[in-house]
Amino acid sequence: FENNSAGEWSSAGAVFVGNNCGPGFHNCSFIGNSAPEGGAIECRYTAIASFNDCLFADNSAEDLGGAILCSNESGAYFNRCTFVGNDAPVGGAFYCRDTAVASLNSTIIAYGSGGLAVECDGSAEVDLAITVLWQNAGGDYVGCIEDQFGFGVNRRINPGFCDAAGGD
Repeated sequence: FENNSAGEWSSAGAVFVGNNCGPGFHNCSFIGNSAPEGGAIECRYTAIASFNDCLFADNSAEDLGGAILCSNESGAYFNRCTFVGNDAPVGGAFYCRDTAVASLNSTIIAYGSGGLAVECDGSAEVDLAITVLWQNAGGDYVGCIEDQFGFGVNRRINPGFCDAAGGD
């Protein structure tokens, strides 16, 4: 899913998951997508989506969730995914709101610009396990995930990309 964009009043630059849908994405790349909210993906309205071995690179949102926006009682599960270079003023890589739940396992979030790497409102929940956050402009383990640093082998270490600037 490369270089897709949503209109002025839309969200989800590449994929919108809603209304009780439950898709699974495996070995997918979401690169250079943009939207007002949810640069690559938006999960909404009790949708439950899973992402395994996916890449989210250089996605952007004008407002919330550079790569991902989860809202309205949705759930999103990320396993062995990489988020790199995503951008939004709020939730540089990821934003969760309105009682949504997200889980990130064995995932990397690095080199994001804009807001905190992961942000959520008071009614949402983001759980991390074996997750690395590194050099995100707005901060790594801050805000709603601050207490998860060091827990479940969550670390702030250089992920050792071969050539991040060149897309590797």
